[in-house]
Amino acid sequence: MTRKKIILVSFLLILGVIFLVSLASELFSDRVAILTTGILILCISLSVIFERISHFGISDPVSIFLSFFMLYNGSVLVSSSFFVDSGSFSIGLFPMTFRSETLAYSGVLSLLALCGLLLGSKIIRLSNHDSRSKCDEVKLHRLNPGLLMFVGLIFYVAGILMYLYCFRAVGGFFASLSMDRSLRLAILGESLSLPYPGFVLSGIGAVFFASIATKRKFYFSISLLCLALWSALILLQGDRRFFVYSLMIVLVIWAMLYADRVIKMLSFRKLISIFLVLLMLIAMLSVFSAVRFLIPVLFTGYWNLEESIAWIRSNFSIDWFVPARTEFGAPYFSLLYNVQNKGDLLLGSSYVFSIPNILPESLYPGTKPDFLANIFARRIHDEFYTEKDLVKGWGYSPVAEAFQNFGFYGVFFVFLLLGLLLEVLCTLRHRNVFLSLVFVASVPEMLNLNRMCFAPVVQEYIFLLVPFTMLYFFYRLLSVGKT
Repeated sequence: MTRKKIILVSFLLILGVIFLVSLASELFSDRVAILTTGILILCISLSVIFERISHFGISDPVSIFLSFFMLYNGSVLVSSSFFVDSGSFSIGLFPMTFRSETLAYSGVLSLLALCGLLLGSKIIRLSNHDSRSKCDEVKLHRLNPGLLMFVGLIFYVAGILMYLYCFRAVGGFFASLSMDRSLRLAILGESLSLPYPGFVLSGIGAVFFASIATKRKFYFSISLLCLALWSALILLQGDRRFFVYSLMIVLVIWAMLYADRVIKMLSFRKLISIFLVLLMLIAMLSVFSAVRFLIPVLFTGYWNLEESIAWIRSNFSIDWFVPARTEFGAPYFSLLYNVQNKGDLLLGSSYVFSIPNILPESLYPGTKPDFLANIFARRIHDEFYTEKDLVKGWGYSPVAEAFQNFGFYGVFFVFLLLGLLLEVLCTLRHRNVFLSLVFVASVPEMLNLNRMCFAPVVQEYIFLLVPFTMLYFFYRLLSVGKT
């Protein structure tokens, strides 16, 4: 079957399932409808991912986004379907019970979002045949790998120093390891924050760019050392997000410089093997999420290592791996809540507010409009957790934000625009070194777009893009004197 036939059949299948799921209350039980929708999202996402990777490489932004979309939507729906009972849905992660039709309706919205994304991507392909990404090698002529490595190390060290300096509010980095993670984050959130993520990640990106482009073992050893040190620092703090960001950046740079050109030579079995390795990494991070509270327990000496291992053995649970009860399920809470508690449409205001939120607090005149995720977290705290001082964060589903702004059909059109944007990024990544770095800075946000509302995603991307851009122009400035 040709590529065009596959796409046509997929869209016809999607439209047919949307029609069937919309009649789920009459044709099926809610559990079957939810399970069917979740499986369909997983199957369509996987088929599109494998098809696009074979044509556009591992660094294809649509494939990267869909990899997380199916986890935060498809896998959550499939696992949630097993907790539907007597017309209601409840799991320990959420402080409230939802009607089963709420979960079924949310699944339709997720499927509708997927349809919009795929159509938006397809529009760009049909409208501009010259925009096809042929997995060409990034243009490396006149690249000075040694200078790029040097500049990358400068930015990396600067970022690490800024990161360690931020812990002065809690007595230093090692003193912070004995504190409860939630309390530590609350104190650090109120203190002066420095833009260390962009400097560290741009530095890691530059050193790996230089080492992979030249294939020098010495450069590669330095790059691995930088990644290992950064990973150790943030994992000791219980932070998975920046660890995943770092791995994504390294993977995408490797793909753009090497893997995208050879991906067609890999067999389907090897692609499946790579996919299974990524699933193992996700499983390991899920375990880490469940046991990271032990870090301050160990550092304070409250428990020793043997006692901690004994706790893990006695409390190990399959729930650690159930998507609906993990990191992937938390943002979906916002979608379920807004479907069951519909309010007035925001009419795009949450997207518009992302523009003023780019400015730091010190430069913004007046009070900045708050993120939807923060508003939602406080609302849930005031309704269900008033006895607790700290407000728990849930993340935010982009499907929920689109639904809040423009209603049912608005979900389709918001994700259609997102598909257009991702496809444009796909065409830019191989143009030159600068645009490659601009693209690399956007890669972490393909994860963040699945777990957070739009404004903080834009803000974080700008805070990442600025150091990446500074690094490139600093490199170009130094290279002028060497030519």
